[in-house]
Order: sequence, then structure tokens, then C-alpha cells
Amino acid sequence: MIHSSLDTIRALLVGEPVEPSEEWLQILHQLKWSAVGIVAVFETKDGQQVEQAGSGTLVAIDDARYVLTAAHVWDGVLKDASAMGFTMRLGRDLPSKFLIDIKAISRFALRRKRPWDQWGPDMILLRIPPQLCGTVEAFKVFYNLSAPKPTIETPDFIETWALLGAPQILGDFAQAHAHLHGRAFQVSLAQSHHHDGFDYVDVVAHWPSKETPPNFGGVSGGGLWRVRIFATPTTGTIDCTITLEGMAFYHLGNEGEQDTIRCHGPASLQYLVSERLRKKDRD
Repeated sequence: MIHSSLDTIRALLVGEPVEPSEEWLQILHQLKWSAVGIVAVFETKDGQQVEQAGSGTLVAIDDARYVLTAAHVWDGVLKDASAMGFTMRLGRDLPSKFLIDIKAISRFALRRKRPWDQWGPDMILLRIPPQLCGTVEAFKVFYNLSAPKPTIETPDFIETWALLGAPQILGDFAQAHAHLHGRAFQVSLAQSHHHDGFDYVDVVAHWPSKETPPNFGGVSGGGLWRVRIFATPTTGTIDCTITLEGMAFYHLGNEGEQDTIRCHGPASLQYLVSERLRKKDRD
């Protein structure tokens, strides 16, 4: 039974037409715990105007809570808005948006030496006001960037990678309404780079829809996740570790149904965290 479940997941990951197992569906659900689609709300003479800004990941660093996203999501859209919203299902009969006044958001980004390009650095932390964190934590999970990464006790595991984001082309938009559709895209690692002290991971993402043309606009700021799936040595049940290893910020191009997307890598994320903590200590 153990091997049957692992074999089913392995078959799914290579595209075989098998029925998804309960364990795999639970892993997909867990992948989305910290992922959000981000919208900007503008006040106009005709009322509120809602636009998608990008994607992001809810993260914790010590006692503070943030949305981690691409810095160009802030500079290009959010900074001129009246409020930032992100997708969060609040209940069956409640709206699935959560708004924060832009003036209430403190932010931390790394100093940039060049115009926006494929080398960034393009990461920003948008702090959620402490009085709002309890509401978010009732429905979502803040991934702890301060904690050590989990280890597994068995060398026998399945590894896959996923890019979480909300493509704009899959969303539904009206003037004062936006319904974003977050997706977990299975990706393969293409190349890794180091440039000016930062690490980068290029991933190849496969577009899942035959009806909708491929377009990853709106995925900027989404998290790159490493998933390792295994049978626990003590109970034999299927378990997994899911770790945040990067953040998407630049579309390098596409070929057919496959797009190559550049992500900041794990060392860059840790540098962002260490610089944030260093600034906090100075403050």
C-alpha cells in the first residue's frame, strides 16, 4: 500500500493518466497554505478600481509577518494604490478578499543598483500590521523564514518543484472586483546562476490549460517550492517536506507550452532575511 501510494504520486508527476491519490491532493492543498494573489485597489472618480498586482507568499521573520513579493510589484503598481488586497477565503458566506491600507504597510527591500532587469535584486517584504495578523492566521499559514529547514530520515523520497502564482489571464475582473485563480505549476530546474552576490534559479514551467494561451503575467512574486515526498520509517504513512526555495520575478521567454522563469534562489532569500534582521537590530 505504501509503495502503491508513492508509485501513484510518481506516475502523476511524469504525466501518466492515473487518479490522484488522497495523499497527493493533500500535498497540493498544503502547497497553497502560504500563497496569495495580490491586488491593488485605487480610488477613482467613478469609485474603486481593482487591478492585479502580482503574487506573493505569506512569511514570518521572528515576530513580524510579511507578504514576500517582487519589488517591481510594489514599485509598478501597489505604491500608488489606496489599499493592497490578497486572496484569502474567509468563509462560505464572506468575501474572499482582505484589504490593508497602503499607508499602514511598512516595507523592506534590498538596494537596487540598476534598472529592472533579469538580475534584480527584485525582492520586497511588505509587513502586515500586527493587529491584522490574527485574522490572516485564522485562514492562512505564514511560512517561517527564520526556522531551520526540515530534514527527512529516509534517503528514499520523491522530489518535485512547484511555482505558486495567480496568472492574470485566468482571473475574473470587473471595475471593483477581482477573482484570482492561484495555481501550483509543476516546474523543472533548468539552470542556476550567481551574479553580484545573488543566486538565481531558472525554472521551466508547463502551462496546464489547452483552452487558454500560455501567459504567466501576474505570477511575479510567487514562491518556488521544493517538495520531498516519502514514507515515514516508523508508521509507513505518506508524508512530505515543503520548503520555500525561491521567488519568481522575471520571464525569460517561452517555447511552445513551456515558459522559462527566473527566480531568486534560497541564498538570496536568506540574505534578504539577514539584512531585514540586521536593520531591525539597528532600529
